[in-house]
Amino acid sequence: MNQQSPDYWLSHPEELGGQPKKTIGKYVKQNGILVPTIFDTLEEARNSGVSILLRSEHPQDYDGVSGLLRSFEYPDVHNQNFLQGCKTIEDAIKECLELSKDYIIGVSSKLFPTDKQEAEFIGKSSYSAWEKISGYGYNRTIIADSCVAGRYHIITSRNRKIFYSYVIVDSGKIVKQFHSPLPEELYEGINGLITTYETIRNLEKFNPKHCPIMEFQTYDGSDYFLQYHRTRDFEPAKFTLERALEEGESEVVFVRGKTSPTGETFSVTIFPEREYPNEHESSFVTTDGVFESAWSLTRELSVFGIPKIRLERGALPNHTVISCLFKPRITVIFPIEYVLKDNEVTGEDESRGYLPREPILRGGESIVDFFDEDCKGKHPRINIRVISDGRRAYVKRV
Repeated sequence: MNQQSPDYWLSHPEELGGQPKKTIGKYVKQNGILVPTIFDTLEEARNSGVSILLRSEHPQDYDGVSGLLRSFEYPDVHNQNFLQGCKTIEDAIKECLELSKDYIIGVSSKLFPTDKQEAEFIGKSSYSAWEKISGYGYNRTIIADSCVAGRYHIITSRNRKIFYSYVIVDSGKIVKQFHSPLPEELYEGINGLITTYETIRNLEKFNPKHCPIMEFQTYDGSDYFLQYHRTRDFEPAKFTLERALEEGESEVVFVRGKTSPTGETFSVTIFPEREYPNEHESSFVTTDGVFESAWSLTRELSVFGIPKIRLERGALPNHTVISCLFKPRITVIFPIEYVLKDNEVTGEDESRGYLPREPILRGGESIVDFFDEDCKGKHPRINIRVISDGRRAYVKRV
């Protein structure tokens, strides 16, 4: 799916053994990075005396659709019979797949148009057994920026109902922070996390030009590697956006990715059609994590049109749409009001946070309801001009 720069694993996909998390976890550990214990047998896992996490695996976890399937804990306090009849890791995988069957079928049916492709996806799903890091650690996701050197995006959560943080670090300093502020111990450990990320990024079997998503678990001051997932290559911006806003332009809340110095105009689909996603190279984002994870790499421009009132309260997309933030060539977040005309409305659409809006009509104008047009099969688009240097961006309806 990803046509970015190759590396060892893309050139030798058979070496991943159909289980990218397990294989790369072991490779990273061999190179001196902290990784939770990965078990090859069920007996080894049971005898370890630690809690076990059976993590979902699929060949696409490295360079495709990732994070779609659920994982399981053992022992399971909610299911005392879980794995009781299993003797081998293969038995455990079969039980996990059986428990996930309906969900896997639901996911694959969204992604693939033919029964053959769907069956192939299901057939390649599996699980690997990992030590579950105990205690109240933090899950961390870190991504190097795709066009600004020394800039990193770090998403941190514990229990997402309790703690969620997103910071942007530029040249070793936090320059933007959304949601909750980082605890002091995590703030002090940011440079160490970045150093670990860069150490892994530059290992022989990876391509250092690439800007992967890496997942870690931070516990008791240590960062444990969990996963490497590909996004886009680094392509530096060649200008700095310093000019004042032109008439009709607005500055965005968030940008990742760069345009040409003169800007670029995109035809943006307001309601991307799931049946034909490749037709829409630029679109507003849904919160359907399966759909967006599958098609985000085809996006030239990904737009989060979040109502102004929600942005003022500090709302930003959560972990379910990480792919939408970091896989498209350019991602922008701004109040949708910036690009709607006074007589245009989107309807109330919970899948993207659109809210009812009272139109303003002048001189015999009628209401333009994009949601209604979409329901009639018209797939409305609007033209948006974007100029971005990777740190700052302006948008304008044209």
